[in-house]
Amino acid sequence: MTGHDASDRAVITQDAPPTRVVEIGGPGGPIFYEVWNTRQTPAVIDRRSGEPAEEGLVLGPPERGTRIRVIDFPPEDDRIRNLTGAEAAEKFGEMGGADAARSAADAPHPLMHRTQTIDYGIVIEGELTLVLDDGETVVRTGDIVI
Repeated sequence: MTGHDASDRAVITQDAPPTRVVEIGGPGGPIFYEVWNTRQTPAVIDRRSGEPAEEGLVLGPPERGTRIRVIDFPPEDDRIRNLTGAEAAEKFGEMGGADAARSAADAPHPLMHRTQTIDYGIVIEGELTLVLDDGETVVRTGDIVI
């Protein structure tokens, strides 16, 4: 992370992995690396603010704010494919987003969800299948989903 010192010179203020790392659903679940968030737009930029304090994992960004995270999705197995709607809502509830769950008996995937956010997904390594209400596609290293 960069910032400015007392002489207004650009400096490195932190050089370490994210301190908030959360695994959802127990061993074998996705790992969320919470990198940074802001609380307002425009964001406050000064020498003292740093990242606003936040505990745990929160699905969406703060109102009028931003959030950046990295998610490591392990290969999917029957534990995910066979989730009930209630179990899926519970998984989203672990990150304060139970109301985002949209799983139904006829849903194409048990972890279907909807949020009032703009998300940017960048595949850094590997590939995954993006499942939508009407169709799916494979996204691979270097692909970006908005």
